[in-house]
Amino acid sequence: INAEYMGLCSFIAHINHHKMASDLVWQLVRKTSSFLAKRDGCEFTREPGNATNRNSFKYSGLANPKTVSVSANKDGKIVLTRRSQKAGRKIANTTEVVPLNQHMANHSCRAAETVRALASGFRGDLANATVGRYHALQKAQKLAKSGVKKAERKRRGRKANKN
Repeated sequence: INAEYMGLCSFIAHINHHKMASDLVWQLVRKTSSFLAKRDGCEFTREPGNATNRNSFKYSGLANPKTVSVSANKDGKIVLTRRSQKAGRKIANTTEVVPLNQHMANHSCRAAETVRALASGFRGDLANATVGRYHALQKAQKLAKSGVKKAERKRRGRKANKN
């Protein structure tokens, strides 16, 4: 877990310690978050704890007291992270990181079953989103290992016209 995430968790714990409602936090963070990325008329977010990177209250890692997300760590391994506010101000006790090692075994995706089980018991509304995120990360890692390169993005707008 990186320092930025821990700083964010301490900020959220501070907010929840003072019993600020999730709806109020969402109203404050919705349009002014430093994690926002607006592209092609769509709003995305890069905040930790967001299962789909959509800028909405349901998926927000900042406004919700419980979050479930799947991401790749520095070693390239896929991990599931769950965060809750039950521990109060003890930040180390609020996050749980579960490594997802085994992808396919006996013609079933063991890691996806683990993701679904852990997410369903914690936040059932995010179970499908976290499983989809896991499969997208797994596919991206598989492509990276095979050596297939993505097509380069072309410049758009004024910069494209200058060359």
